[in-house]
Amino acid sequence: MILGLLALIVVLLGAIGGVWAYYKFLYTKPLTQTELAELTPDWSVVTHGNWSPWVTEADGSQTWNPAASFNAWLATVPEEDKAWPVMVRVKEKYTESVLASKYLGTRPNDEARWELIRDELGTPQSDEILSALKDAFAKPVLGCVLSTNYGPYEHAAIVEFDDEFEPGPLNFDPASNYALMDIMQGWLGMHRSFTNFLESKAAYELEQGNVEEFVEIVVVLMRSSDLCLEYPTLIGQLVEVSIENVGLELIGWAIENHQDQLTEDHLQRFDIAISEIEKFELRWQGEALMFHDTIRRLMNSNGVLVGGTGSAINGGASFGDPVSLQDGGLHASSQRTLLVYNSMLQALSDISRIPWDTSLMGGEEIYESQKASLSHLGDLFLGILGPATDSSSKRFRQIIQQATGLRVGIAVNRHRLRHGRFPDSLDSIDTDLMVFNPIDVFTDEHLFYVLTESGPVVYSVSDDRVDNGGVQLWTSRKYDKLVNHGEGLAVIEVDVYRMVFPEWYDEIDAHALFGPHSDREQGDWVLFPIPENDPRPLDNFDWDENGELFIEED
Repeated sequence: MILGLLALIVVLLGAIGGVWAYYKFLYTKPLTQTELAELTPDWSVVTHGNWSPWVTEADGSQTWNPAASFNAWLATVPEEDKAWPVMVRVKEKYTESVLASKYLGTRPNDEARWELIRDELGTPQSDEILSALKDAFAKPVLGCVLSTNYGPYEHAAIVEFDDEFEPGPLNFDPASNYALMDIMQGWLGMHRSFTNFLESKAAYELEQGNVEEFVEIVVVLMRSSDLCLEYPTLIGQLVEVSIENVGLELIGWAIENHQDQLTEDHLQRFDIAISEIEKFELRWQGEALMFHDTIRRLMNSNGVLVGGTGSAINGGASFGDPVSLQDGGLHASSQRTLLVYNSMLQALSDISRIPWDTSLMGGEEIYESQKASLSHLGDLFLGILGPATDSSSKRFRQIIQQATGLRVGIAVNRHRLRHGRFPDSLDSIDTDLMVFNPIDVFTDEHLFYVLTESGPVVYSVSDDRVDNGGVQLWTSRKYDKLVNHGEGLAVIEVDVYRMVFPEWYDEIDAHALFGPHSDREQGDWVLFPIPENDPRPLDNFDWDENGELFIEED
């Protein structure tokens, strides 16, 4: 009798445990009709109707294969419209040039590094590189295939110019079903490195008095950021704003240091180029496409998320082929994972805008609020593949606010050219010179403007939301610096100051942190003139194992 009861208890406990395990690890609540309607993003934001995540086979069936569809479209683009073939030829042809310098991206305010590259920037070879990049960045299409290996243009350039490296036969099949997560987006790094060259070359030309060349380089550089959007992933849009930031800094530096060389036409062209930044929109659907592609490679044939393929994420193994069921035919475990990530990315887009609505939930908040609705594996994969999205929004808001501040600075200088003096206030600027609303993201009111003895200052009140008179906050760090005192070399310690950007506290956190009894240092965010960070000392020395000073050959 007792044994029978014990056996029954064991059976009941096992059943209860099985039910718990099912709901814990296997069950996912099915999507409602409303949720199903939101499951598939508008892919045309990414594809512009040129390609699709789907490939239609000869029998009329559809296969999920975005890389092949993209590559098929790219093959129809005329070669003369592609920037990438020119870019890779420049990279491989000019390996023994100023492009190899680690000091590119330097402007004359960093005297030590500028001295090391200035002469090279004036050579005929540098002019050739500039001409090629201006040609490349004026083209409408990037033109780099989606592949996990060298594409045809990179391969051809290596074969033509690199005598020391044998790449082997071209290993690229345009119809292959490449996992988007495995594609390294190498075009972004190359584009960003060329931006460093253009930054220094533009500064060199302006120092030589070639103002028109400087303006042309800056405009080409800023417009080239659009090439990052051919396949707009999150990292791609971060590189986009990084390139645009270089353009802003070049313009700010030119106005501050070469004001008398810039005409109304130059300033107007700068303003037009910068105005595009204020229209920034996060094309979150590009990042969603990569995630959808990845999750489809982590399912079984019935569209159910399975655990065995997780090693492809953590262990570096290649992803398998994707499941080609339509979104509506996937299992709820996959559908809900995709839906939650869509919502996280949409939230990132919403909080990346100016005006900044601090009442909106961020992506991480949405993830936490929806976590209980996910299957165990859905939660696991989102935790691994879902980036800390909200931090990116700070960078996007920052570039928009910086663009607005610099546009105000340009309007102020155009007013000076027209009237012979700087305006007393923003309200006194002619309306045709400032056709935009100079909003401070932290107050939703106009940016602050003050005319000092050294010139105009445009600023935001920043996190504390208090007008501190345009006083920029700085932080410092100590560095070793090699100096020659006349009696030999010595190393001294110096403070290097860098400007402090906002932390982007909302009103509630700001009140708690900067209240009446707070001892936190307060200051503003100066947007014009753009504050110049101190250059770090050159790092071409070290200490050897005996504690003696060791000078590296530069």
